[in-house]
Amino acid sequence: MKAGVRWFVGLVVLLVGAGFTASPALATCGKPCKKLIASDFKACKSACGKDDICKKGCREERKAGVATCKAAANPTPPACGETTTTTTTSTSTTTRISNTATTTTSTTTTTSTSTTTTTTTGTATATTPCGTFVIEWGSLGRGDGQFDDPGGVAVDHGGNAFVSDQGNDQVQKFTNAGTFLTKWGSLGFGDGQFIHMGGVAVDGSGNVFVADESSNRIEEFTDTGTFLTKWGTFGTGDGQFNVPFAVAVDGSGNVFVGDFSNSRVQKFTNAGTFLTKWGSVGSGEGQFSGPQGVAVDSSGNVFVTEGNNNRVQKFTDTGTFLTKWGSLGSGDGEFSGPAGVAVDGRQRLHHRLEQPPHPEVRVSVGERASLL
Repeated sequence: MKAGVRWFVGLVVLLVGAGFTASPALATCGKPCKKLIASDFKACKSACGKDDICKKGCREERKAGVATCKAAANPTPPACGETTTTTTTSTSTTTRISNTATTTTSTTTTTSTSTTTTTTTGTATATTPCGTFVIEWGSLGRGDGQFDDPGGVAVDHGGNAFVSDQGNDQVQKFTNAGTFLTKWGSLGFGDGQFIHMGGVAVDGSGNVFVADESSNRIEEFTDTGTFLTKWGTFGTGDGQFNVPFAVAVDGSGNVFVGDFSNSRVQKFTNAGTFLTKWGSVGSGEGQFSGPQGVAVDSSGNVFVTEGNNNRVQKFTDTGTFLTKWGSLGSGDGEFSGPAGVAVDGRQRLHHRLEQPPHPEVRVSVGERASLL
């Protein structure tokens, strides 16, 4: 008998002869999954005897059962804008009892019982709200927690928010709730100084990258503002910029820069070594007219918003064009000067938003930083 057939026959004997039921724990996934499936696994191995192939089948069954149980116990919550349908069932039971008795000479008691059970099934739909306001902070000024034209915002894995404060030539760091933590920067061309900064990004190690538009360079800092390195000069060559407007970092630490007036995207290592570039001026596929926002998803795909072409383009991390969408207008899927862009954990895009690996979404508006 072939090994595969022997395993199948052994499993059938187990199911029928031993009365084994696969993964009965799925109905009670609120308890620890492994404990619930453990008794089934022991029964399975016991019925297999010394048949190693049969035991392998038991292990595979247990692994599949645990995975299914965990998925059922921890369902993915509905996404923003998704409509969910819930089915409800209610059962009501009515019991009627009638008694008949009596004559003058004798008493006879007759009891009859009538039970009616009614089951009602209904459905309810609900749409998960989008952009629910949570908190805001900031006002016009130069003090801690104040802003003068905040141009970019990014969030690290701890939920801390970094805001590029353009008018004050500084980066400010806040807690998830908006409590001021620290700031750095001043007006100038030196290390740690800025001349009208643009976007800001944070890598997986917490290092902060700032696009310094008028200085045509990228500066890298620790999350407390210690200067680490810089790269870029004015020009059209590799590693040169003409108004670097946006910056983003992928999961491997590679840095992508939206080179606004050069109508291209450039890719660098985490230390600033040039890797590749793509784009030219125009409105065709892979061309740009003012790339203003750059974001990278968990698969490495790069999304670029164009303020002048009023669209979003999607590329591979080496610049191969994938798709595009958008046109001028105020309707769904239309844009008017799209600027910032971010991708959330569900691979959804947010126009003018920065979404962290947390439920909240943060957006910079005027002289305030708001959480949505």
